[in-house]
Amino acid sequence: MNAKTITWYLATRRSSPFYVRKQLAVVPNVSWGLLPWEADLIVCTKTGYLTEVEVKVSMADWKVDMLKFKWRSASSKTSMIKRFYYAAPIKLAQRYTELQLPEGAGVIGIDDQGFVTVLKEAENRKGFRKLTLLESHKLLRLSAIKAWRMSYKPIDKDPSTLVEQVNAAPEQLREFIHEMETWDHSEKAFELMNLKEEVKAQSALIRDLRATIKKGTK
Repeated sequence: MNAKTITWYLATRRSSPFYVRKQLAVVPNVSWGLLPWEADLIVCTKTGYLTEVEVKVSMADWKVDMLKFKWRSASSKTSMIKRFYYAAPIKLAQRYTELQLPEGAGVIGIDDQGFVTVLKEAENRKGFRKLTLLESHKLLRLSAIKAWRMSYKPIDKDPSTLVEQVNAAPEQLREFIHEMETWDHSEKAFELMNLKEEVKAQSALIRDLRATIKKGTK
């Protein structure tokens, strides 16, 4: 299980405390424009308070996290975070007692089926504050930018990259199909429909690329 899969489960599973439909925003990989470090996942409640989630997939990576500057500094930026969690595959997450976690940090485990379990509740951090209106706007803007970046992209017509794109497209298609197969059947029907649209987009990408290559070889 990789970091991208973990963040996806945290945002889309009803068993997650960060289920996207219950929050104002759930945004992956937040850094520029809001924080002086990169956060794997930022969750903003409807009342304007932030929770940061740091995703770990190995014990070695988890141990070095304690050295990050954000745990040694106190500023208006760090005070934006009300609660902090680590999220990891369930077997790794259960080993959190082997570590000296930052004060008040919580721990979340995700199993292979995507079920999310809170193993240790996070405490409210000292001096936390609510987002200002401007900060809320920045976070929502970042969320919109990332949504467009993850959406379907036009075909690159550069012949030197066509073969690479054709080879990559089937793998992308398989990833989308895998997501459909592991989808939580309790999710809304239109969410599944949106995922199917992504599959159609990837299929169209393959057809267009092959047609372009065929045309170029004539």
